[in-house]
Amino acid sequence: DFITVSKSKEKMSYQAVPLGTADGPKAPKPTILTIQVEKLRLIAYFGFWGFVAFSVIVSKITVFPYMSCVIDGVDKFGADCTDLKRVFGFNNICINWDYAPSVQLTGMVYPIFEYSFLLYILLDYCQIKNDMLNGIFPAQKAKLMKVLFWIKVVL
Repeated sequence: DFITVSKSKEKMSYQAVPLGTADGPKAPKPTILTIQVEKLRLIAYFGFWGFVAFSVIVSKITVFPYMSCVIDGVDKFGADCTDLKRVFGFNNICINWDYAPSVQLTGMVYPIFEYSFLLYILLDYCQIKNDMLNGIFPAQKAKLMKVLFWIKVVL
């Protein structure tokens, strides 16, 4: 399609004009997108591990060097002084984005993972719905996937 622009002193208007032939205008062609949904999941996974690596680096530089505490009369520094270590006796990976300024900096990187994973969930649902309409995916399972879609989005 071409877009024609007509200018006058009063207003500017845009109008879509279909390509024509000698027999008249052609019917519009549908837009077809070919997307490999599983590649989006792979991008989301890389986004997650990139987020984790970023938070580890930021924590090692800006958080842990400045943490200190006394445990059983012994001065401790760094990751030994987290609340998780104090309460449960061990740490997990989340300590890397639990303390400022790491929490603020990694909060800017986290959407790369979050939005790519939400896009994957949406396109996976669309693929399942398309497969159901084409008779490839059973309709009963498609109903289950419709319910699970919203659970996945919320969680």
